[in-house]
Order: sequence, then C-alpha cells, then structure tokens
Amino acid sequence: MPLPQNWNILVKATNHNDTTSLKQYLTTETVNNQNEHGDRLIHFACRAGNLDILKCLVEDFGADVNVPNKNSRRPLHECIEHHELVAYLLSHNADPNGFKQGTWTPLMLAASKSLPATLTLLHTHGALLNPTNKDGWTCLHLSAQSGSLPCTSNILSHSPSLLWTHARNGMVPVHVAAKHGFTECVEALMGKMVEEEQGGRKPVTEKKKAVEVETNEGLTALHLSCHSESTETVKVLLDCFHTNFWATDKAGRNVLHHAAMAGHIHILQFLKAHLLENPTLLRDVVDGDVEGAVRREFERHDTFEGFSTLHWAAKEGFGDVVGWLTSGEGAGVGKDVRDGKGRTAREVALLFKNDELMNLL
Repeated sequence: MPLPQNWNILVKATNHNDTTSLKQYLTTETVNNQNEHGDRLIHFACRAGNLDILKCLVEDFGADVNVPNKNSRRPLHECIEHHELVAYLLSHNADPNGFKQGTWTPLMLAASKSLPATLTLLHTHGALLNPTNKDGWTCLHLSAQSGSLPCTSNILSHSPSLLWTHARNGMVPVHVAAKHGFTECVEALMGKMVEEEQGGRKPVTEKKKAVEVETNEGLTALHLSCHSESTETVKVLLDCFHTNFWATDKAGRNVLHHAAMAGHIHILQFLKAHLLENPTLLRDVVDGDVEGAVRREFERHDTFEGFSTLHWAAKEGFGDVVGWLTSGEGAGVGKDVRDGKGRTAREVALLFKNDELMNLL
C-alpha cells in the first residue's frame, strides 16, 4: 500500500507528541500504513516514548498493537525502555512473547537493559522466561551480561533451572557474568548453582561440579573472570567458591595463561599473591623454595601452543605484562624459557610483529 501524501507530517506529529496534527491528518484507513522498513506510526510512537500519541493511535484509530516491522520488531520491543508504554500495550493485549529478529522477546530486552520493573511487569502478563535467542542465550544470560542483580535475582526466584542452560558456545549465565566482571551477579549465580547442586536439583546431564562447569572450549568461570578487569570476581571465585585453580581449558591453558593473554597485570599480581598465601596449591616446591615454585608455575606451557605466560604476553604485545613477568619483583620468569617448538618469547614477539618488545626480551 503506498504511503499517504501526508506521511511525513504524520511521522513528525508522532515523534513530537502532536496529537492535534495527528488527528487532523490520520484516518483509520492509513493508520497501519508502513514505510520501506515496515515501520508504522505505532512503531515511531513507541520508539519516541510518546504515550499520548500511542493512546490516540490505538483508541481512536485502531492501530495494531502486535504489528511487526521488517525486522520483526513489535511495538513492545520499540518501547521497552518506556515502562508506562509497556504497561499500556500489555493492557491492550500486546503479546508479551513476540519475537523480533534474532528471536529476542521483550523480556529478553528488559533483562539486557537492566530494567527489573519492566521485566516483572512482562512476566506478570505472561512473558515466558525460558525462550532462547539465536545464540542460545536465555534472559538469565542477558541479565548476567548487563550486570543487573535485581533482574538476575528476579529470574532466579522463578526459574532456577536456567542456571544450567548452555548457550551455543557452551556458556551458562555465570560464565557471562564472570567474563564481564560483575561480581555480585557471579556470587548470586554461583551461590544458587551450588545450592541447587547440594539440593540434588542439578540436571543429570551436567557432569561437572557447579564451580567447574565448562564452555565448549573448556573454559570455567575462573578462566573467564581473568579476561575481565575485576580482581574482586577472581577473588570471590577462589576464596568463596574454591574454584579449581589449576583447571585447564581444551588448549591446556590455566588461569595464569588466561590472565597473561588478557594483559591484566593486577590479576596476575593477585594470582601470584594467592599462590604464595596458599602454598599447598603449588605442584613443584623444592627444598621449601615457594618463590621458585611460583616462578615455575608461571613458566609452565599450555598443551596446545606450548606457550608459557611470557609467550602469551609476547604474542599479544603486552609490554607491561612482559616487564612484570620477567622482573624479580614480578613473577621472575626466565627470558630463555622456550615454548613447545623451542622458541623464546622474543622469537614469538618477532613472529607476531611486536617489535616494541625487543628491549624487554
């Protein structure tokens, strides 16, 4: 259907909350006209957060509250950050479970944008908590990514089984929170996982202990926390949940390798201090030389590239990490340590064109 000649006037009136002009030019026959993107006036009203215009479109002209545009975005998707509009649409029979492109429901959007009141409203009106998007993420993954403890706690109180839902990449929600360094969410999610496990409610398909659940790449929450900048998240996983310090991913990389790969000196410093404070974790103490044992842990190779922490830092071009790893006040890693192919960190740095590291290596 071709757009009416006064389409631009209608859009302007909708965006500027001008109900007078809207009523002057709009008809029930043109209210559901769409532009090349499939947007109707109701999409524009919801996007702009104009409640008076939305009421006018629905009550005076019969606008469809569930109509999708070409990206399958419905009015509820468009107004998700405007709580009053969400409430109005739900009161007029908007579908709380409509999918947009990528199979996102309105509740998923609320979780991803840290909107606990809107999430509660949607759930009260029948929005489901268990749908997954194209990546296999649930609303709990999304609330964990946003770091919203209120959303996360709300979802957990109604559907704790979502804790164990693996996305297509194998991540469960606590992995997502750990990767982004949201300590409070990690505490809530991991604490609930342990509680569910102790209560015999862990799925029989989940073979790993709660604190050691892995992604498809074999990454634990501890590995992923090293890629955030949150020492506090790493500390909580080690001190509160006693996560396995020496767990390795499918490439044989442990927590030290991951911290070096991420280039976070403060996390490497914390991990060194943790080993010194907990010498029973060390696997190679000779004649009581704890410092030497710590150094050897930093020099250990992964089983895929054969890289030590120093090789990883050299590959990624982290000069400050290289400096700390090789200093006496740091990890004391020897510059002559070789990888699985017999290469020094200097040779690896050259291979990856990190020439600025030559003076350090």
